[in-house]
Amino acid sequence: SFNADICEFVVEGTLIACGTSDEPIMFLSQASVPGKGDWDGIRFTATDAQEKSCIDNVIVSGADSGLEVYGNNIEICNFTARYCNTGLNIITASGSVYNGLGFEDCNVGLKADSTTNCVFCGVTANNCGTGAVFNNNSLLNFNNFDLRNTVNTGIQVIDKNMTVIRNGVIHSVSKGMSIGLIAIVICVAGGMIYVRRDKYEV
Repeated sequence: SFNADICEFVVEGTLIACGTSDEPIMFLSQASVPGKGDWDGIRFTATDAQEKSCIDNVIVSGADSGLEVYGNNIEICNFTARYCNTGLNIITASGSVYNGLGFEDCNVGLKADSTTNCVFCGVTANNCGTGAVFNNNSLLNFNNFDLRNTVNTGIQVIDKNMTVIRNGVIHSVSKGMSIGLIAIVICVAGGMIYVRRDKYEV
């Protein structure tokens, strides 16, 4: 556990954090009344370490950003963020696959920024302000998702080149999707919708 005084766990080499479904590894706030932003979270810097970092069956709670990841040298699956301002923030990754991501009571569940050809699948979010935010990405694929009870927007997309969204559920109090300045393919049962507009909201 981490003290309520603001701190950050910075990884500049390799971190192997592999729990199990029965015994996950937990990084938690130690505040008497835990809240979002009690600590900064875990940040992975871009690195040329020979061995990839691994996050598997890990829970982060009460952080500003649960995981913030720069680059590709990490495998993330079965990750859960709770009560964070941002659950997972992926920056400048290329060709990575992220599977089994869960977000609960975060302001934003998932963020991806300036990535290329990345895949996010098996994503769930519940009671988040916004389920997922995609900005300045190319060839992003977001599939098999379940975003429930979002307060603001289920998915917000401002990407630069062909985002594909398919096989998912969005339940939002406000907007299901907000799309701007991109080409996007939304796949639905029996076909697909191709959208290319300056702004599109549903």
